[in-house]
Parts: sequence; C-alpha cells; structure tokens
Amino acid sequence: MGGCPLWDEVADWFDPEETGTLPDLRVPGASTADWQAVLDLVRDSGLRYCYEEGGTVLPLPRAAAVLSRPAGAECPNLSVWPTPDIVAIFRLDPEGAHGHPMLGYEPKTDRVLFLAGSD
Repeated sequence: MGGCPLWDEVADWFDPEETGTLPDLRVPGASTADWQAVLDLVRDSGLRYCYEEGGTVLPLPRAAAVLSRPAGAECPNLSVWPTPDIVAIFRLDPEGAHGHPMLGYEPKTDRVLFLAGSD
C-alpha cells in the first residue's frame, strides 16, 4: 500500500499509552556529513542530551569518530530530550519490537509512505 498515510491510520504507533516507546527510525544511506549535521544541531540546540558508549558518559564526539569505530565496539547512544517527558535515542543499531519498516519517506517525491504489512 503506497501513498501518504492519514494521521488517524498511524496515530496509535506514536501513542505512549499504546506502545510505550517511540518507533525506531532508520535513515539508510546517511553520510558522515549528514550525521555531523545532526550532532551539530543537538549540541547547538540548547536541548538536554547525553552521549554514552557502553554505559560510560562521554563528550559528544565528531560523527567521523563514531562511524569509524571498530566492529564489535560498544554501541553508542545519544539521548536527546526535546521535552522533559520525551527522550529520543540515536543508535547505530535499531532496537525495538518491529522487525520491518512501518513508514518510509521517498525524497524524490517528498512523500511519506505507509509500509506496515508490506513485504
């Protein structure tokens, strides 16, 4: 099923009472420069954040340092609080109950795609 979903079709996926957590988001093909832009935005936004590797809190690194870590290294976690009650966690690996994408974004057409239930 393609096309732009209506909010009523996906609202339950973002309801903390229903799901308990926000769904995972993946950005395939994101470059080092793309990730550096995210890190710069987080650092410069004034939002509360915490960067950790293996449970150790560290200063926010450059994207190139994070992306060039050896295989098997501890997974980095960047937690960002856009509001006091909501935390968004950025990781290299997805975590969550959903093994397949629910929503997609097609940059060429600037459209959100409804992917749940499609294989």
